[in-house]
Amino acid sequence: MANHNRQRSKFFKYRSRFYIRNRFTYSGLWFGGIIWIGQRVRGENVHRLNALAYPDNAAELGLSELLAYPAIELFCDRATAADSSFIVDEDAARLIGGMCHRLDGMALPIELTAVRVATHGLSATAAQMGERFNLGWAGRRTAQPRQQTLQATLDWSYGLLTPSEQSVLERLSIFVGPFSLDAALDIAVDDAIGSNDVVKALDELISKSLISPNRSAQQGTYRLLEMTRAYARQKLSSRGVSCPSALARRHASFFLSELEATAGRGEAELQDLSSLRQQLGNIRSALDWSFGPNGDLRLGVRLAAASAPVFQNLSHLLECRIWCSQALEKIEDRDRGAILEMELQGALGISLMFTRGNSPAAGSALSRALDIALSLSDHWNQLRILGGLHIFHERIGEYETAATYAERAVEVAETIGEDEARGVAYSLLGISQHLAGDQQRARKALELSLAKSLASHRSRTIRYGFDHKNRSGIALARTLWLSGDTEGAKAVAQQSVREASQLDHPVTRCIALIWALDVYLWAGEFAAAEEALAAFAECAEANAFSPYIAAADGYRGAIAIEHDRPTDAALDLVSQSLTRLHATRYELLTTLFSIMLVRGLILRDRFVEARTLVEATIARGEANGEAFAFPELLRLKAKLLHDAEGDAPGSVQVLEKAAWLAKTQGALAWLSLVEADRAAVAVSA
Repeated sequence: MANHNRQRSKFFKYRSRFYIRNRFTYSGLWFGGIIWIGQRVRGENVHRLNALAYPDNAAELGLSELLAYPAIELFCDRATAADSSFIVDEDAARLIGGMCHRLDGMALPIELTAVRVATHGLSATAAQMGERFNLGWAGRRTAQPRQQTLQATLDWSYGLLTPSEQSVLERLSIFVGPFSLDAALDIAVDDAIGSNDVVKALDELISKSLISPNRSAQQGTYRLLEMTRAYARQKLSSRGVSCPSALARRHASFFLSELEATAGRGEAELQDLSSLRQQLGNIRSALDWSFGPNGDLRLGVRLAAASAPVFQNLSHLLECRIWCSQALEKIEDRDRGAILEMELQGALGISLMFTRGNSPAAGSALSRALDIALSLSDHWNQLRILGGLHIFHERIGEYETAATYAERAVEVAETIGEDEARGVAYSLLGISQHLAGDQQRARKALELSLAKSLASHRSRTIRYGFDHKNRSGIALARTLWLSGDTEGAKAVAQQSVREASQLDHPVTRCIALIWALDVYLWAGEFAAAEEALAAFAECAEANAFSPYIAAADGYRGAIAIEHDRPTDAALDLVSQSLTRLHATRYELLTTLFSIMLVRGLILRDRFVEARTLVEATIARGEANGEAFAFPELLRLKAKLLHDAEGDAPGSVQVLEKAAWLAKTQGALAWLSLVEADRAAVAVSA
């Protein structure tokens, strides 16, 4: 009898550990499906099973890496069981990875999706997933009724909830992605359900696996699995239009408050990109509703302005441009000329610059933002917008205009009287002096900027759209090379690229990489140039930076030319890139690309084309104030006079002018090339 009691006690001890679960066998292990209920008795030990691992970046992984993920392995196993001819290559595995991501790595939905591949094919099945899952997709005929479709499973799970828990689940379906306890209370509490009721319901929903807690977050966040959210949204919508609309308004208002509070948060919080990325779904959802047919335009305009720094922070500039444009179309008259319009215009100008090229609309938006900042006597925002106007006019080749904005920035910085402001202003001034050919003054200004600048922090990047300290560093690298310090230039370029990568801000990283490329090419460091180009091209493509995508093609050709491989294909890449850069009004690289193309044309004995291009480039520099490359352009002109036209006296005269100009600019690197050609001409005479 005693032995019987011990056995019975042991049975109940372990019985309390079992879950009410939907089960299936996979690789020798038992996994659960949708819901479990702990018994909450003494001796119970609950071990939560996480979803099957799936890749977040399937597009970047190879076949073997993808197949190592359990979610993808399960999908392939079930698809093959349904269709023995199913074959997985790298493209298919990447598509499956994305589908498993959509399915949150949950085994039952993966099974139900995989078996449809036999009937519809992989691509069509992925397309049928649409914006949400088809809860009616059928699984195995022999499964229990509640396991045959997601709809049946969720109906069964939903039926186990109390009315209060059902209401809270439906209300929480308004969230897209993770949400905090504060957010849940803000959305779910009303006259019928108090805060204590919501907390209790949340605990129950977690215990029944309908809500997933993020136990790694310090403050704790929660989320509904996508299939559960889709089901709960259906239930919410069945209550009528007014209920979802009222929740959407509260949801949008909550995230507006959160975004507006972000501006006052500390550096440490703003450096954590994960929290910002996690809320993108909620921010987008709030914007979609606000500007939608049943939305609130006033709320939407404020949301667009408040979310612009987040989109800029993450370099989602295409979205930033779309929402700011829409907000400015709907902004009320009372907000025109106020801070709200200033923020929208400033963000629109920066986002247009990097996604659409340097259009007049980008310049107009930035100019309007500056006018408002001036009218408000807002010196910090004047400095911020002057920085945007400076880089805009640099990019369109109006270097003298850019220099005037740099000088104004110095005046504003002195009015502010803080080192951070001086660091920004002297960055602008030093870059203008560098491009104008005054390398000695440029070096002093850039070194002063670096000394005055605070450490690169994400809040600076949010505020200015890019990191001015990093721009100072990479401009100093070019200045050092021109000044004759090749080793110093390479070291500063490498450091600037490394720091930009650590910021995890694509705009700043592209700026660092693009000028580092120049230093590596000038120094003959072709392996470093190839590595920088690969990183630059990937970053530009991933973030849809159209001018930079065109520039990447030009650099591919330029590397070949500088490496003494001036094939027709290489020359065509640079020539076509120049055409595209001119079309997007991105002139900051056209002088250097023209120089590289001239060198390639000379190597291919295409002297007439080379002479035409070098003369046009010199004329453009004289018109726009970009003088830093004049010594090299004059050297190339002299080479053409000597080698192609046999005009030795004319060549000597042009080389003398190039040498004088290089000395005046402090451009010892150009001077060494000029002196080498002068010696060669003297020998040939």
